[in-house]
Amino acid sequence: MTPRLLILGVLLSVGLQAHADDQTFRTINVPEAILTRAIDLNAGGDIVGRYDSVDRVIHSYLLRAGERSSGNDFTSIDFPGAVATGMGGINGCRDISGWYRNTDGQTRGYLRHERQFSLIDFPSANFTQPAKINDSGDIVGFYTSPEDGRDHGFLLRGGEFTTLDIPGAIRSEAAGITSHGDIVGHYTNADNTTHGYLLRRGQFHSFDFPDAISTQAIGINARRDIVGFYDDADHLTHGFLRSSESDERGNGNQNTEHDNDPRRCPPTACSHFPNTAGRFQR
Repeated sequence: MTPRLLILGVLLSVGLQAHADDQTFRTINVPEAILTRAIDLNAGGDIVGRYDSVDRVIHSYLLRAGERSSGNDFTSIDFPGAVATGMGGINGCRDISGWYRNTDGQTRGYLRHERQFSLIDFPSANFTQPAKINDSGDIVGFYTSPEDGRDHGFLLRGGEFTTLDIPGAIRSEAAGITSHGDIVGHYTNADNTTHGYLLRRGQFHSFDFPDAISTQAIGINARRDIVGFYDDADHLTHGFLRSSESDERGNGNQNTEHDNDPRRCPPTACSHFPNTAGRFQR
């Protein structure tokens, strides 16, 4: 099927008002690390991220929701034999996607399922970097093709890769996915302008923050609210939240079409993760 490119006519500028009385902040620091970043969390509150050790090696970590009271119960995640292990995301079953760098300097992807690692490597690619994983086990990310040297988005579902290329783009990445299969990312066209996109029901919807010179979509939730960042005319970078309202007009009740999706991963059925990992095991 040839995807269609649709330009959304409604762009939303969102202002957020913070109220200290209904916010609670907590610092997350891996003990003895010189850098700690929280990158993703699942609906159960498990947090994953990156930390750099004192020898400046990149590692990943898992901080389970029930273990946060002590603040020290981090599980370090390192792909076997890797010189660096990066984080992509975590789903409700605590399945984790990410990337690692081997001793030859190559970057490849991994899936961590039930504490076992499997390789994610787009066929013949020079570079593979998974981003997020949803509760159905679908993984999105991007790879670099040896044929054109360009980055292309991908979807890994049921052990099969699908390239996600926006028509006319010279570079693209897939960055986030919901359990309904809606995907967000960003692409660069021939004039080197970067735009955000939503891929839904096989159709690409391109969007830009108003008056921005660059827009990148990074994450999406079940309501199809999208977060990311944009550069303004002064080349300053800002975060954004894009409401899903413009996509829902005329579509009836929000999200009800997917409520009975059998591919979703209920918290009590995590053992039924799709058996695709073996295809990538080395």
